[in-house]
Amino acid sequence: MFKSIAAVLMLTVSFYTAEGSVLTLEESVSAACSNRAEVSQAELSIRSAEAAHLGSTLWFTPTVSADAGLSAMETEMPESEMYSSSININASMNLFNLQSIGRRRTASVAVSIAEEASRATRAVVIFDTASSWYSVLQAQAALELADLNLSTQEEMFRLVGEKYNLGMVSRYEYLSGHVSLENTRPVQIAASASLENALGSLSVAIGQSYNEIESVEGSLDEELQVTIPESPEDLAEIAIAKSSEVILARLSLESASTQTFTAHAGYAPSLRLNGTMGWSNGDEDLFELGSNDMSRTSSVGVSLHVPIFSSFGTETAVKTARLSELSAQYELSSVENDTRQSALEAWNNILSSQQRLVGANSLVLEAQEALEIAQITYEAGSITRLDLEQSILGFVTAREHRSEAQLAMRMAELNIAMLTGEIHELWEVEE
Repeated sequence: MFKSIAAVLMLTVSFYTAEGSVLTLEESVSAACSNRAEVSQAELSIRSAEAAHLGSTLWFTPTVSADAGLSAMETEMPESEMYSSSININASMNLFNLQSIGRRRTASVAVSIAEEASRATRAVVIFDTASSWYSVLQAQAALELADLNLSTQEEMFRLVGEKYNLGMVSRYEYLSGHVSLENTRPVQIAASASLENALGSLSVAIGQSYNEIESVEGSLDEELQVTIPESPEDLAEIAIAKSSEVILARLSLESASTQTFTAHAGYAPSLRLNGTMGWSNGDEDLFELGSNDMSRTSSVGVSLHVPIFSSFGTETAVKTARLSELSAQYELSSVENDTRQSALEAWNNILSSQQRLVGANSLVLEAQEALEIAQITYEAGSITRLDLEQSILGFVTAREHRSEAQLAMRMAELNIAMLTGEIHELWEVEE
């Protein structure tokens, strides 16, 4: 009987699937990118930036306005009244405005910032979802092992109880079997609670209700298709070139530079083309205005605006923009240093995770062999039931350690993908 129990324990698969709807990793990532509010907000920010950029590119388009007026004039000597009406159409167009050109450049960079920020937001959502999904998978495996361990202990205690009733074993062995069984129950309860918590975290990550997710389907054995550089230096260089944090810092510096240019443009002259066309007439009788012919006037000219003194407004704007640019330079340097450190930590993390996983796999094989030997020797009467229980417990613990090592390996691969930007390419998600 013990042999069949242990055989079932060793043949358990590495993932647990509950009855009902299940989610694959790709489905979870796709749902998260569709449901998460921050993804939609980031896309709206792109549209807003594009609208602002469109407005800034139309700085040279003409503006047209019209006005109409009616006036009355009265004199005492000689006493008389005079009425007049007028209609004017005014048009103007910027021929040259360096500040408008600078604002257009700033708006163009703002679009790039919004696009990269959206990409970074999507990467964070994918990372959070994948992390939660793998945590659920590991929790399911832990619960399955706990259930199997509990059922094994229950069956073993049932057999010990039968032998105790027949007088074949001592009361000490009977009590120790009962203690082992009761010590297993809290572990199973804790594993069940961990799975509930992991499912809740996954629900939040994908933006769905908790009761819509019952389990996930997959295996911790499946490696992510992530390119691992040959050295931490190579990883750092790739991360500095492709990491969203570094790209955003570069774009922020570029934006600050364009703002400095715009501030300096406050010293530059501007040139405008102006035109006016008007019609007017007058009469002593208000009701006769419409019967008179209207006189037409028109004018076209170019105006040059040269700033001379603006109450130090331009000077203040230049100083503020320059300080912002210096701050952006320091921020970029800081982000690059942090990225290099993150790359080193990610490199060491994946190396240690690989070694941990190799050791965990080897430990499972050794624990399985030890359990097989324990079964044979127990049936031969060479070891006690407690020794067999220790072998079963060792095998279960080894399996738990392997699932934890697999989870750590998947997380290390996700960290590498975040740094290199490959996280966008791991799963097919509609932009």
